[in-house]
Amino acid sequence: MLQQTTVAAVRSYFYAFTARWPTIAALAAADEEDILKAWAGLGYYSRARNLKKCADAIMADHGGAFPADLDALRALPGIGDYTSAAIAAIAFDLPAAVVDGNVERVVTRLKAIDTPLTKAKPAIKAEVAAMLDPERPGDFAQATMDLGATICTPKRPACLPCPLRSECAALDQGDPERFPVKAPKKDKPLRVGAAFVLVRDDGAVLLEKRAGTGLLAGMTQVPTTGWNARHDGETGSDAAPVAGTEWRRCGQVRHVFTHFALDLTVWHALSNHRASDGQWWSPASELAGEALPTVMGPAAMHTIRHIVFDIGKVLIHYDPGLPFKRIIPDDEKRRWFLANVCTPAWNIEQDRGRSWADAEAELIAAHPDWAREIRAFRQNWREMVPHAYDGSVAILVELIEVGTDITFLTNFAADTFAEAQTLYPFLKSGRGVTVSGRVQLIKPDPAIYALHTDTFDLDPAATLFIDDSEQNVEAARAFGWHAVHFTSAEALREDLQRFGFRPD
Repeated sequence: MLQQTTVAAVRSYFYAFTARWPTIAALAAADEEDILKAWAGLGYYSRARNLKKCADAIMADHGGAFPADLDALRALPGIGDYTSAAIAAIAFDLPAAVVDGNVERVVTRLKAIDTPLTKAKPAIKAEVAAMLDPERPGDFAQATMDLGATICTPKRPACLPCPLRSECAALDQGDPERFPVKAPKKDKPLRVGAAFVLVRDDGAVLLEKRAGTGLLAGMTQVPTTGWNARHDGETGSDAAPVAGTEWRRCGQVRHVFTHFALDLTVWHALSNHRASDGQWWSPASELAGEALPTVMGPAAMHTIRHIVFDIGKVLIHYDPGLPFKRIIPDDEKRRWFLANVCTPAWNIEQDRGRSWADAEAELIAAHPDWAREIRAFRQNWREMVPHAYDGSVAILVELIEVGTDITFLTNFAADTFAEAQTLYPFLKSGRGVTVSGRVQLIKPDPAIYALHTDTFDLDPAATLFIDDSEQNVEAARAFGWHAVHFTSAEALREDLQRFGFRPD
């Protein structure tokens, strides 16, 4: 049932089907027409017919019991390589390599297999066979399939909690979603190459002219590798035109020509490299006027277009202990109170959307002797955010003034954030904000990055996130954003320059 159909669609059919025909013998004795009626709505009705034929064969040839042999399983009607291996491993603990679409995705990402999926299947199966635990093949098979279904998903994989994260070659390359590589259509082959966006201190971009013959003859481009309709170009930064420069991968652009499609991996770097013969530096403001072919426009402009700011400890100071220096003067008692009563774990639940009334009631029930101090936490909240970080705010204002797309993503209780906007009006600037307490999601949950992306229509590959928490920064990168760990306004300016932004 699950072949070509989702679990959600199958669930009710499965329970009804197995209740009606609970054994192989019962299914073999059933009328095919009744089986097809029970299957109605699932589609792919050959599956139902093969299920009936399989039950008949097991009753006739195997005494009513599934054979515990891989070759015999594969010989049954409707059972191919995947299903036979799955039954062998899961039902009989035989060391069979189980490879479904989920496993293909996990393995191609784990090993960064660049071969198109249709040709990579033997290599994938060999990798699975080498990886599986011969003592627990069934557990291994189910674990890898579940990993692909729930963590290593086709879009926006949740790389942060993945147990194979440290070994994943695709994650190291910064683009897990590129795998598995799909084979190009036969009538329109896919070529690959790299485009190198070199930006000078003043924002100018290095350009050059293509050769006078061949595809796009004489057109302007950023430096690229030698791709054409028949040959791929290099895609890595080792093919960059300027050695010794820190190149950063910032996404991929695709263009479809008449006879082939082209994927260009875009690399970005800052450099004051002297233009060679046939090259020149074009001011960013004049790029639109250059003779850039369609394929080169997105490549040249494929830099960061969206900046997402965290708020606490990036734009405004936050320290919940500040009012308690006054409320609980004794250092030892105050430390104990903040470590055991109004703890960070308790406070984060308000950021997740819990009301202060519920939070206080729960805590007072557990610590009645501290009721006054517990209530003081919310009552004195404004003392916890005593000032803005002027250097960071200056950068924010400068970015907005030059037209940068700015949004905010913050772990904040809904009501206290409204007060923060009153205290610090710059928090009302930019295009908008996602507040964890309003949406009942908190960083580093991948879901809040997805929500923010969808809400503000961000291109993840062109998004830069700024946060003081390394965990949140890592989660943003795993989601597909670029991210920097905030430590100071001075360091942030350097980071922004590295990403092609020049607030001044």
